[in-house]
Amino acid sequence: MGNLTQIDFDFSEPSNRFMCNLKSGTFVVLFEVDTPARERDFELAVEQVRLMVKALDKSRGLETGLAMTDRLESVNSWNAAEFARRVLKEGVRDRHVVYVSGRGSSKEDIADMLGRCAEAGLTNVVPVSGEGYGRGHRQPCFDSCNTLRLIADSDLYRSLLPGCVVNPFKYSANDSFPQYFKLVKKLNFGAGFVVAQTGWDMMKHQELRWYLDSRELHYPTIARIRLLTPETVKAIMSGVMPGVYIPRKFGEILNREGEYGYQQFAAAQWRRMQLQAAGLALLGYSGIQIAGISSPEHMMTACDRIKEGIREFHSFEKWRDAYLNHMANSDMAPPEHRFYMFDNLFQEPHAAKPHFSPRAPDKCGTIEKLHYKLCSLIFSRDHLLSPGEHRLSKKLFAGCPSCSYCRLPLCHYICPETCPKGLANGPCGGSRPDSRCEIRDKPCIHERRTRLALWLNEVDIIEERHVRHPQIAAKSLH
Repeated sequence: MGNLTQIDFDFSEPSNRFMCNLKSGTFVVLFEVDTPARERDFELAVEQVRLMVKALDKSRGLETGLAMTDRLESVNSWNAAEFARRVLKEGVRDRHVVYVSGRGSSKEDIADMLGRCAEAGLTNVVPVSGEGYGRGHRQPCFDSCNTLRLIADSDLYRSLLPGCVVNPFKYSANDSFPQYFKLVKKLNFGAGFVVAQTGWDMMKHQELRWYLDSRELHYPTIARIRLLTPETVKAIMSGVMPGVYIPRKFGEILNREGEYGYQQFAAAQWRRMQLQAAGLALLGYSGIQIAGISSPEHMMTACDRIKEGIREFHSFEKWRDAYLNHMANSDMAPPEHRFYMFDNLFQEPHAAKPHFSPRAPDKCGTIEKLHYKLCSLIFSRDHLLSPGEHRLSKKLFAGCPSCSYCRLPLCHYICPETCPKGLANGPCGGSRPDSRCEIRDKPCIHERRTRLALWLNEVDIIEERHVRHPQIAAKSLH
């Protein structure tokens, strides 16, 4: 596969086929399957996915599996672990991945899901905080960091091998740095592999690999890519898929491809997917997770195209020229934002000394500093006290709602309950291209916390401190 990086990582469960493939540098292809909403017929959905599994069993020359999502199609979905157990045969479940979503979930919901996965031999799990349900309203989610800690802290889940998700497709320093700081926290909490969210900017994919290498975090990385249809393009452009971004220039290319009919459009998307897969292999990715394919026939076509693409490109330079030509050399960043963490991306696949961009998140303002100092005088011990202490002062100075456990001193005096998802350990990946929250028209609270941490030289606290979920932490006060 040309310059495919061999990952050297010590896994505690060497018999796990999926993780052994990642460790050895064998390129893995996962096909994403959404756990169906309860309105759909469960048995019919099971039978449809079983046909997809049979098709994968016939594939030769690629290591393949399924990635079963949780509460992505609907918050009222069938249990993903039960769905995966019914679809997948015993003895081969270690080829596949199951997502565990905190979307509308309690600690008990997550614990039940993890227990079902462990019992069924569904060892490869990826905790995610989950998407919001729409604009404007508070929509609490169980943070993926808390799920990772549940796995690490309990012998009940010893057989599970968790991964984590990051969204590298952020185009301002204010948005990018919090993403990467939270990624490091997830790795510190026990994640053994990384899944990059959906995007088409291959320079951002390279940025993620270089960032991990620059931090000496040699973890296998999988990229989620999506085979586009005209309907999917419209959905993304309308903001239906939080955190997924199609830049204006790329949108113009897609529109031109659609002018010549559906067959021409589809052919261009297959070639784009092929180029992405080949490029990701050359950049050191351990595999891809493909969304938007739901038929056995298309899965087999995808496998054939991926194998052809990997054989076609033996050098990074040859691939880069073909990719840029296919994308008409279009800029994949928003016109008003164009932040990349490294200045020498696309010059070579693996840089011995990547040139960090001099641009950094905005500096902490005077008012933010004064607010921090004032709150530190009043609330420095409130995580050890009854949540009713300083109730009025917290509402006045931090906008706090009533909480069962105060986390202000643990979050640089920014109340995590002011995040619509209630995320205390870092941002989700769903912010818009202007870096504002996917749910409400305000900046993400974790941008502000990152500025404070940089000012105080406390980035290590953001990357290492576990801020427990109120359901868990409140018990320690009683």
